[in-house]
Amino acid sequence: MKILHDTLLRMRASQMPQLVLAAAIVLSFVGNITAESPLKTAFEKYHASMKVKSAEARKDQILDQKEHSEILGFQAIECGKLYELAIEEPTTELAFDVFCEVMGSASDKAEKAWELISETHLDQPHVKKLLPALGYNNTPSHQDVLRTVIKTNKHKDCQALATYSLGLLFKKNAEEAKDDDKSSHILAAEEHFNIVREKYAHVKLGEESLGEMAASQLLGLKLMDQLQVGKTVPEISGEDLDGKALKLSDFKGKVTMLSFWATWCQPCMELVPHEIALAESMKDRPFDLVGVNGDELDDAVRDRIADKKITWRSFKNEQSGQAKLSEIWGIDGWPTIFVIDSEGIIRHIWTDSPGEKVLHESIEELVKAAEKKSVRN
Repeated sequence: MKILHDTLLRMRASQMPQLVLAAAIVLSFVGNITAESPLKTAFEKYHASMKVKSAEARKDQILDQKEHSEILGFQAIECGKLYELAIEEPTTELAFDVFCEVMGSASDKAEKAWELISETHLDQPHVKKLLPALGYNNTPSHQDVLRTVIKTNKHKDCQALATYSLGLLFKKNAEEAKDDDKSSHILAAEEHFNIVREKYAHVKLGEESLGEMAASQLLGLKLMDQLQVGKTVPEISGEDLDGKALKLSDFKGKVTMLSFWATWCQPCMELVPHEIALAESMKDRPFDLVGVNGDELDDAVRDRIADKKITWRSFKNEQSGQAKLSEIWGIDGWPTIFVIDSEGIIRHIWTDSPGEKVLHESIEELVKAAEKKSVRN
């Protein structure tokens, strides 16, 4: 099931150092393996191998295409073997964990694994481990599964996660819909997020409560129409990485590149040399580079920021008393770049870098326009 495979890879990339390719799903499941079986032994061996490969990936920080392909190939082959063992005990939680791992790989058994989960596991408590991933790609089968879980699963955590993920799918529909249909999708998303806040606010997803996450999504729905090319950029007010007060409106009058970035994000780190060159080329011109940083700040992160010579100011993604900025702004991938003109109008939005040439030329055009306006005034 390639859509889910791509989703799970993207989710992993957004939450940890880049190209820890299979570890996220496996790490969450291995602790639940208790039954003695050939599948248990094989899964533990696979997990150990992926742990080694993940450590090597972290060490290299940036993998070349060959290394990337080798890891994906290893994962696909081994997941195919695990699948053959799992279908001998398809209704167990261990088999479910394996089926999820198969779906997160490029194995040709991914579609079959999805079918087996849909047929035998949706009313079980362990299905909650899969539900968050289903909210990020809007397919009819994902919607059907989430509705089935809400209807048939008696476990509160599962109902909560399914409701939240279905809200995400309606929000995705709203983002992609034409004007006539947008409002109905927004209303459906609001309905589901409000149910989460009213019935499941204290259910946790990782360290966050679903109530707080749903509140962030509701704020994002209100900003959806504003966060578009041609619209006035919303205000951001909070603290920078040093705890100093910072507002996005402080930069009005200059062309501003607002970049959502983090040190765990490989594409973000690959963009840094271009950002440094861009800032240097725009020195003494009406331009500013501003970030929103998604790291959990500690000494190691601060050292890496210093090593990379990232000197421009960045908002903390998590501001005191506020939802995460990335959630409010509906950020689906890191980096996401907003280019804002000197009047505060959004002129470009890119998820991932558009390339050094496009980025520089787009900003140069806006900076020249700002300079001409300054001369006229």
